[in-house]
Amino acid sequence: MASSTSRMDEDAFLSSFELLGPVGEKLFAPTCVSVSLTGEYVVSDSDSCFIVIYSSFGEYLCHFSTIPKSIFYLLLNLEKHRPHDVAWLSSKRVVYTQPWGSKVTISNWNGSKTTCLEGKPLYQPFGVCVDNLDQIYVTDKDKGRILCYSSEGKLIKTFGGLASNGFSLHNPHYIVLNKTGDIVLNDIIKDCVCIKMYDRLSGKFKTVSTDIISGLGVGCLAMDSENNIFMTDYHKNRVKVFRNDSNENVEMNNVKDLCGIALNHDGNLVCIDNHDKTIKIFPWGKDHLHCNGHIKSSLDITEDSN
Repeated sequence: MASSTSRMDEDAFLSSFELLGPVGEKLFAPTCVSVSLTGEYVVSDSDSCFIVIYSSFGEYLCHFSTIPKSIFYLLLNLEKHRPHDVAWLSSKRVVYTQPWGSKVTISNWNGSKTTCLEGKPLYQPFGVCVDNLDQIYVTDKDKGRILCYSSEGKLIKTFGGLASNGFSLHNPHYIVLNKTGDIVLNDIIKDCVCIKMYDRLSGKFKTVSTDIISGLGVGCLAMDSENNIFMTDYHKNRVKVFRNDSNENVEMNNVKDLCGIALNHDGNLVCIDNHDKTIKIFPWGKDHLHCNGHIKSSLDITEDSN
């Protein structure tokens, strides 16, 4: 694939807002972000074990702890309660992963009603996304597979791992879906990152791009309406854009510590700046997919042999 690099100017973002908690303090470690159908934001704060909800204007609405109240004062192992990836369900509900606790939880906005998917068949649930039928897709890093659940937490099917007559996935991290329900994820293979797509029509995984960055820098994914794929490169503080037969490195000069990303309903790129504890929104959409012009071609997709 051809590659290019562009830079976001210091005044490139459309808007920003501080990631504040219930009494106006900044979040400790905002990690992942998701945008609801009505424009609200949900952010996971891994250090404080909080899930925080913001309005479409960036105003704090509510939050809840991912630590069960029954063990709050007896907590011995905080690590297993840290939230990681997060996604929206309908009816003001969210779903979030806790990789080091082998748990995925469905909750309403205030955390009072929860459904947990604990233990087997989950081992290290990491990334999560939701389709337009409210089905939940979770990557299980430890077993190299994807699990699909109903919005009530019932296991529907699995992809990859032993279910695919071979180990098509190795160490899957983040996951997104396009409009037609095809699954896209980033998979670490021998310390390199591979973008893979599960084609529903063929029932097979295909490789979109490989040998992208060191596995240590693998970050969150997003996908727009044109099926362009976005991935954060934590180590180099940039967003990689995979589209057509070219890809682009967009260096985020005005984001000091790039973390989670998402796309809002205007097609603009939503980024967490973990240094400033803010969300910054950049103009994107089909007219901004390349800062120096628009490139037209088709994704170089090859079917996996394994």
